[in-house]
Amino acid sequence: MGGLSQISATNTWALTNQDCVWGFALIINGAMFLYLVYHVTAAVYREEFINLYGSGDWYLAVTWEWVIRYLAPLEVAVVLVWWAVDLVSSQVKRGRPWYQFGTETVMGTLVQWLGLMLLLIAGNIVGVYLLRRWRDRRGRTERARLIAQTRT
Repeated sequence: MGGLSQISATNTWALTNQDCVWGFALIINGAMFLYLVYHVTAAVYREEFINLYGSGDWYLAVTWEWVIRYLAPLEVAVVLVWWAVDLVSSQVKRGRPWYQFGTETVMGTLVQWLGLMLLLIAGNIVGVYLLRRWRDRRGRTERARLIAQTRT
């Protein structure tokens, strides 16, 4: 009993590692959200997705667009660069190469992010493939039904 929770319950290495890896992954998640806002434009996102659907909520002012366009990407870049420099310099101070795997290392973090990204991309490819097959099958059965109806 217990499964994966036993690892973190008996060894704090796992908690420290996951805190480092996925804590900074949240910043990447925020950058992906910024990309979404850029894709639909900040003005459209603010007006159509936020302000129109609020029920008594605060309305976002036009200054929000400036923050999203300029300040937020700068913050993402600064924090990620600071994080990488901090981890590399702490490894070098300990006399270890920066590319070594460990609890709180750049390489360990990047490998875990890459592994998850590959799993998500593979799952997406499989999902799109299965969806296309399902749509093709459904389309064939509907066409066959229409052909049968026109013949009778």
